[in-house]
Amino acid sequence: MRRVLLAVTLGLTLTAAAAGCADTATTDAQPSASAAASAGTTDPSAAASAAVTTGTGTGTADAKSVCAAVNKAGETFATTIVTKAQKAGEALSDSTKAKAFLDDLAKDYTTLSTALKAEAAKAADPALQKALGDMTKALDASQAALADPQQLAKDPSKIQDILFSADLTAAGEALDKICPSA
Repeated sequence: MRRVLLAVTLGLTLTAAAAGCADTATTDAQPSASAAASAGTTDPSAAASAAVTTGTGTGTADAKSVCAAVNKAGETFATTIVTKAQKAGEALSDSTKAKAFLDDLAKDYTTLSTALKAEAAKAADPALQKALGDMTKALDASQAALADPQQLAKDPSKIQDILFSADLTAAGEALDKICPSA
C-alpha cells in the first residue's frame, strides 16, 4: 500500500532527524495544554468512529465510489507527508520548531482519519467499513502519539514506532486488498 510505504519513508527521515535533536532537547519544556486539548477536540467525527468500526455496512455507497474517495484522501495525505519529510531534518533539529512540526504532522493524521470515517459511514460493504474503521483507529493512535513532542525527543525511536506501527501496517494492507491504490 502506497500510504504505508510513504509512512515508512517519513519514519526513516524523522527517526534520523530526531536522533540529532534528542541531544539538544530541553528537559524544562512544559507540555502544551493546546496539544492535549487539540488531541481530544480536533476530531469532530469521534462519535461516528464507534459506528464505523462495527462493520455493519449500513451505508448506501458502493465500494468503488468509496474506494475512489479513500484513495484520493490517501494521495493527498501522501503528498503532504512527502513534502514534510523533506523539511523534517531542519524542523526536528531545533527543539523550538519540533513541537510545531509534530503538531502539524498530527493534524495530517487527524485530517485523513476524519475523511476515512466519513467514507466508512457511506460504505454499504461491511468488509470495507471494517477496514476503514481499523485504519482510522490506527491513524488516531498515531495522531495521539505524535501529540507528545517532549517524549518523542527523549526517545526518537518512538517516531519510528508510530509510523511503523503494526496496527497501521495491518490496517493499510487490509484496506489495500479491498481498495487497491493505483
